[in-house]
Amino acid sequence: MAQIEELRSALADVLEKRGILESVRGRIRSEIFNALDCKDVAKPKPNNDTILINELIREYLEYNNYKYTASTLKSESGQSDLPLSRDFIESELHVKTMRQSRKLPLLYTLINDFSQRGKISDQKNSNMASSRTGQADDEMHSYSKSYLEDE
Repeated sequence: MAQIEELRSALADVLEKRGILESVRGRIRSEIFNALDCKDVAKPKPNNDTILINELIREYLEYNNYKYTASTLKSESGQSDLPLSRDFIESELHVKTMRQSRKLPLLYTLINDFSQRGKISDQKNSNMASSRTGQADDEMHSYSKSYLEDE
């Protein structure tokens, strides 16, 4: 009996390390949600913003190999199996990405852009405060230099 428990434990460890166990758990959760999903109840039609948000999330989930989570999102949201084109999403959001960043989900690009804007804003606020102490010239030079380096 002890050998069976050891074998079971070893097998569970191997499946856990390979990520198979978590994948199976995700698949089971997805199938449970699909089974519980009442097809008779009409879901409200999502507005354009919701569709764009769902597409950004789907792209992120699929990129990170969260297959079952992406499947659940598509099922629950009623999104099409065919994703919106990256060009269309960028035009709707008034965003243009560089060719090398198109390999990443658009959410990564948006977060990076917002965090860079925050750094620039923090630097501007810091420069305004230091100008009162007579160090404005040095800091403006530093700000300009770091801003150009970020570009």
